[in-house]
Amino acid sequence: NSVYVYWVVILIPFAFVIGTFFFVNKYYGICLLLLYVVVYRPLVDFGRLRAVNKVKGLRFWKMYLPFYHFKHFKQFYLK
Repeated sequence: NSVYVYWVVILIPFAFVIGTFFFVNKYYGICLLLLYVVVYRPLVDFGRLRAVNKVKGLRFWKMYLPFYHFKHFKQFYLK
């Protein structure tokens, strides 16, 4: 439930994506970036909200709504 664990979980894969983009192949980097943004981050953010009991049930689809993350900004990055 620590915010530090959340930061590690979101930044280490992002560093891998950026490294792939610059050192392996730009096409693979773009594909991994899309996977990160569309699949990985919403799953991690939803897990974080469930861990701090801010979301009940299976409302995963809301993670794709524009600006939904701003509603829970403190829960994601500060607490």
